[in-house]
Amino acid sequence: MPEDEDPTDWEEWDGNGSFVHHMIAGSVAGVIEHSAMFPIDTVKTYSQCARCGVAQSSFDVGMGMVRKEGFARMWRGVSTMFSGCVPAHAAFFSIFEAVKEKLNQGGHGALADGAAGACATFAHDCIMTPMDVAKQRLQLGYYAGMWDCFRTVATQEGVGAFYRSFPTTLLMNVPYGMVMATTNEALKRVLNPSGEQNLPAFLAAGAGGGLVASVMTCPLDVAKTRLQTQGFSNGVLPPQISAPCINTGSVVIDPGCDVSNVTTKQQGGRGLKVSLPTASLRVEVISSISGSSSAEAAAAEGGATAAPELRGLVDALRAIAKEDGWRGFFRGIGPRATVHTASVAISWGAYETMKRMLVAGAEDVQ
Repeated sequence: MPEDEDPTDWEEWDGNGSFVHHMIAGSVAGVIEHSAMFPIDTVKTYSQCARCGVAQSSFDVGMGMVRKEGFARMWRGVSTMFSGCVPAHAAFFSIFEAVKEKLNQGGHGALADGAAGACATFAHDCIMTPMDVAKQRLQLGYYAGMWDCFRTVATQEGVGAFYRSFPTTLLMNVPYGMVMATTNEALKRVLNPSGEQNLPAFLAAGAGGGLVASVMTCPLDVAKTRLQTQGFSNGVLPPQISAPCINTGSVVIDPGCDVSNVTTKQQGGRGLKVSLPTASLRVEVISSISGSSSAEAAAAEGGATAAPELRGLVDALRAIAKEDGWRGFFRGIGPRATVHTASVAISWGAYETMKRMLVAGAEDVQ
């Protein structure tokens, strides 16, 4: 190898072992990213699921959860990310590098970066969408754990529920991936033209890419969250109950939940009233023996009503506009921008650093 050739510059690799390096580096980057940013993501999910009249600032949401349940509450559902982010990020970064290298041979530049980001995002979302559904419902406080969530959703809503938001996810994330990758690569070339190890430059480039892409795609992210968590709200059902949980004349409580503070009483022949002092809200859910739905029972009691079933993106956008107007499309934009600015910086910084370490180590062994 010529002395002036940088063995850690991926564009100069001969391809030997690079796919494995990308997968390992991408997996490490994914774990670091999701571990660091999960509490803020929890606040974002909770904010986006607020119905009209119960919305709080992101700061109030986070502080309220911590005060009532402790800091551990902010990490509920993190197991889904650990399970999914390793294969998803391995696929993302390895496909990104492969497509980018192939297209850049023709000198396509920014077009190659965007196309690589789009292809990598598609592969990533095929793996992560079901995990994201479980994560968001767990973040709201439902189910006893990850496997309980998967089992219950598959039984009660069908396996298709895990991919209900997939078209919206792709519609949001493919442009997100294109914008993020193009911005990140452009900033990297400006901040680190030599291509050598430069962690501050990697962090700054990733932060810029994450910020621009997250703001541009926030409305679609709100719609995606509503599709994945419809019927599950921070103002409708208590976290201790797995929805749909109210049948004619009975309330079903997760067997793994703490029911030590549950009290019940009859409501004058109308049904059974169950009160649970939840961490997020003190909610009373009415189960009517006449067969009314949970939404109807709650409405009869003057409480919030569950959203009607949303069949796709158009339904979700209409519901958001009807409830909150244009502001509803930017619910959670503060924590979303914070999450993506920091997470893309962490992810790409960790990835670029780990990739170079692996290649340098391989070169030393040889």
